[in-house]
Order: sequence, then structure tokens, then C-alpha cells
Amino acid sequence: MTEHKRLGVIEKTLLIAFAGLLVYFAATGALSLSGLDHHWPYPSR
Repeated sequence: MTEHKRLGVIEKTLLIAFAGLLVYFAATGALSLSGLDHHWPYPSR
């Protein structure tokens, strides 16, 4: 029973992390497309 519960928690964590990454990339992409430049973690040049 604990094994199954732990798997669910891991799956939920991965899902949240993946969703966060998608939102992050969508936001940075939209902002850079609209010309707004901020300090992104990767070099923009």
C-alpha cells in the first residue's frame, strides 16, 4: 500500500514540475517575442 502511495506522490511531483516548466517556457517565450528582456537564466545573445 505504501509503495503505491509513494508512486502517486512521485507522479504528482513530476506532473507539477513538468507543468511548471511548460508555463515557464511559455512565459519566457511570449515575453521575449513581445520584446521584453529580463534576466533569464540563459544568455539571450
